[in-house]
Amino acid sequence: MTTSSLTVDQYIDNAPADRQEILKTVRQTILTALPQATEKISYQMPTYHYHENIVHFAYAKHHLGFYPAPEAIQHFAKELAGYKTSKGAVQFPFDQPIPYQLIQDITAWRLSKILSKHAKIYPKKNLSFIDRFFFGLWHTSLGSRFGVQCTDFQNLT
Repeated sequence: MTTSSLTVDQYIDNAPADRQEILKTVRQTILTALPQATEKISYQMPTYHYHENIVHFAYAKHHLGFYPAPEAIQHFAKELAGYKTSKGAVQFPFDQPIPYQLIQDITAWRLSKILSKHAKIYPKKNLSFIDRFFFGLWHTSLGSRFGVQCTDFQNLT
């Protein structure tokens, strides 16, 4: 089997046994923040996509790699100060507790940025019911949670 034909389930099953529970929890954490996203393997790691790739994660020998894009790393720099980061990635060492709530917050923030960007690209009249629902959810909870102001979503019908 080639890695390109892997599913996320197979990716997790192929991980070392002592890492599988962590990977399953990371997966569930991301799906909690992104219930509308599709899962796929991209760049040989689990990827969550909604209009575009939102986040990726992967295991290494000593850490969990989390890839939310450079903008998210910059936005959450204070919260990520204790971890090794690069332009678009963060390493969470396996010998420390994995910060699942931080992963969920970063993922939700990435979704809010993508929804905001796509609201400007796609006129309101072309939005599906599901998009209007998630834009409304974002506006009422995620947007206020992260201090993001957006008036594009106020009059969706």
